[in-house]
Amino acid sequence: MKRELRQKTLWSIRNTALEGIIEITPKIHRMVLSGDTGLREYYKLKALEKAFNGKPYNNKSYKPGDRGGNYHDMYVINQANYQINFFLFPLKSFLPPIQIEIHPRGDISLSDHKAFLVWLNKSIPGLTVSRIEYAIDQRCKSPSDVENLFWIELKSLYVPYQKTVRFFGGEKIEAVGFGKKSRTNLTCWVGPQGEEDEIECEENEALEEENKKYAKYKFYERGNDENKKNGGWTFDNINRVRLEHTANREELVRNGILTLTDFVRNPKFFTINKNIWHFKRFKNSKRLIQDWESGKPFQIEYVSDSVDVKNRFKYIEDVPQLSRLKSDLIDQMKKFDIEWQGVRTDLPDKGGDINIYRITTFYLLGILLSDNLFSVLLLVFWFF
Repeated sequence: MKRELRQKTLWSIRNTALEGIIEITPKIHRMVLSGDTGLREYYKLKALEKAFNGKPYNNKSYKPGDRGGNYHDMYVINQANYQINFFLFPLKSFLPPIQIEIHPRGDISLSDHKAFLVWLNKSIPGLTVSRIEYAIDQRCKSPSDVENLFWIELKSLYVPYQKTVRFFGGEKIEAVGFGKKSRTNLTCWVGPQGEEDEIECEENEALEEENKKYAKYKFYERGNDENKKNGGWTFDNINRVRLEHTANREELVRNGILTLTDFVRNPKFFTINKNIWHFKRFKNSKRLIQDWESGKPFQIEYVSDSVDVKNRFKYIEDVPQLSRLKSDLIDQMKKFDIEWQGVRTDLPDKGGDINIYRITTFYLLGILLSDNLFSVLLLVFWFF
């Protein structure tokens, strides 16, 4: 009887959380771009001022040590839809001459975001992509619906191959109104970002804050940008649960995104994110904890030493009640890529890029075979 009651309760809570979702919207959040060593002239302050039609201001509060001691100066340009940070004068010889962080403001439209990146790609040459935050917003009807969805997803969330799970936020605070209490938004991140796996966050608050920013997989309650204070949101201002995956340089290159041009042509939202967000539970077994028995997140249960089975991945399954949500997430990723590529730009198609090597090779071989018209036509077909 107790088992059936707990199962029904969990089913009811999940159902309520799913009914609270209004819409699911993928978006590109923060991006980090790097400059080409051979194009330093384009990254000087005067060149940046000309490109942006305004002088970047020097952020005097910036301390290189807070960001790993990589760049000496940080300059900022604030626009209506973006905050753009420029990190100049590298302190280590292997670093690119400039790093650019792009922070979109508010819920900028897909077409406007792509148009901005196309403009940036033309204005500042030689930019490669170092890091991209792929975000999926699940907007809800009310803060209570956001809270329900966060806990339901936390309960079943599974990111393959990750062993680290940490929580932030949820601190009680005084709110507007006599005797009224509130709390800060909840954040959970799964897995480290590259070399930051070696950082002992508990011993250094500054490093902890930096590490939170670059958590590879993160999901959290959030609200509109204009309501963000002290690095987060209060309960009354949250309106969505965001799933966020930070793809680093290695992952991007593996998927064919090396330059900003590559990304503008195809952000590959679906390709890069399709196998990340899962909602799992253990199969029915007396040896394994069932989802209605434990209050712990599945990701923690899965990596726990208390799970005394070999090849434990064989004993997990999708949560049937959340299968529709998983399908909706996948569908929206695909839709994002289709809509992005449907926004017209004047970038050439990738197949239309012609380099001097191909032209020269065609020209020389054409001369050698000039008395054979058929061979020349074959060459035209092969090279173009």
